[in-house]
Amino acid sequence: MPFYHISKTHSVPGYLQLRFGEGTRALSAVSFALMTILMSGVNMYAMAVVMQTVLGWNLTFSIWVGAGTVALCVMLGGLRSAIINEVQQFVLIWAGAATIPILGLIEAHGWTNRRLRRT
Repeated sequence: MPFYHISKTHSVPGYLQLRFGEGTRALSAVSFALMTILMSGVNMYAMAVVMQTVLGWNLTFSIWVGAGTVALCVMLGGLRSAIINEVQQFVLIWAGAATIPILGLIEAHGWTNRRLRRT
């Protein structure tokens, strides 16, 4: 953050424009847009495969259901719903990351399990 403050810019594209010119900023914007589109496609396909496996739905139907659900959430909540979703994901990821070692330690009978040591 101090680096952005010193260079009087607010973002990476703004810094790229200051340092390397408008062409570099435009290339960054185009490559980011292309990456976003491709990753959205990969995410939609992965979700459809899960829905097909778990629910037995057709792949195309699963993609449309997922796209419709996302569009509905964005239309109803917009940025607020995206922020709430990110916060929920953060909590779930950390809860899962904390649960796995705890369950592993319970299964191994703690740090000092004598049965796991070799003599």
